[in-house]
Amino acid sequence: MYRAPVLGLSALATSLICAAALAATPPALPTGDFSLSAGDTVWSIQATDSGYQATSHTQADVQPVFELTDNGRQALWKRMQWPLETVANARCLGNMLDVFCQVEAPIAATIEPLKSAGSSYFHYDRATGVQAIHLQKR
Repeated sequence: MYRAPVLGLSALATSLICAAALAATPPALPTGDFSLSAGDTVWSIQATDSGYQATSHTQADVQPVFELTDNGRQALWKRMQWPLETVANARCLGNMLDVFCQVEAPIAATIEPLKSAGSSYFHYDRATGVQAIHLQKR
């Protein structure tokens, strides 16, 4: 009776697991300079020694922001009344005032206002709601 080499099966299994892990890699945290359209920078988000900070260029304000947990992202999606299945690979930084997120491009293409703005980034606050934002090229 022939038996397949164990090494061959392990290599195949490892390849499949690695491929699945790569396919499920979430987007990067939303850092950089962002605008509401192809205009001036409105927010800048940078890594600091102690975490991250968001700078509002319109209000000359700097605030610490933190990565949202799975529960935090789900609560945000519920507040926005977005399908919860679209939250899985989102990455968000925020605080009590502002939240900045990036979702995968295929997901962004199914959610307004991201779809019409052609962006996978958005800003949320309670006063203005969701606004698509654009990462400025450097």
